[in-house]
Amino acid sequence: MDTGIIRKAQNEHRNTFESEQNASDQRRLRGRNVSRKSSVLLAGGSFWGMQQLLRQIPGVIHTCVGYSGGLMHRPTYHAKGDHADTVEVTFNPRQTSLRAILEVFFQIHDPTTLNRQGPDVGPTYRSAVFFQSLYQRRVARGLIQAMNRSGVWPGAVMTEVSKAGVFWPAEPEHQDYLQRHPNGFTYHFPRPHWHLPARAPRRASGKGDETC
Repeated sequence: MDTGIIRKAQNEHRNTFESEQNASDQRRLRGRNVSRKSSVLLAGGSFWGMQQLLRQIPGVIHTCVGYSGGLMHRPTYHAKGDHADTVEVTFNPRQTSLRAILEVFFQIHDPTTLNRQGPDVGPTYRSAVFFQSLYQRRVARGLIQAMNRSGVWPGAVMTEVSKAGVFWPAEPEHQDYLQRHPNGFTYHFPRPHWHLPARAPRRASGKGDETC
């Protein structure tokens, strides 16, 4: 029998098998990610305005305001200790990415001011990303480095990037505050000119989030 025909048949079989395997892998990944949720803890001044803008990002499923980054047990609005006003952002990774959320985060508050946002001064109002995985830490640090190199922001980025501790949800009256009080106090607003140049698409590495 012609060996060329055999090789052709073998190649066709191998290509068919690989195509079926790739399709199976894609189906498995889609099935695994359908109900998958990710969350990130972000601090950037008063959580009222932060929540109102972060919740509008397509792909964000839920937001909750609270306190994190400190040592005090059961902080409250009037006794926060060294906690920062923080927003827990829960999102669907199939609809948005951590980087996309961080890019909005760095547009709606000023990350170049140390322990201050607007008229609010003190560690409670510091800029921070409290990472929950090594992946989150890497993305946050890489984005901050790119921001500092860009010269777009008005100064060096002062955002703290530290491992997440306990997140304490705030009292009910502070949840969805600007939804219930549209004319309530806020100093957060988008700054469209604070953005990095578009990046070339990157190939997926195949690695998931690394845990701490």
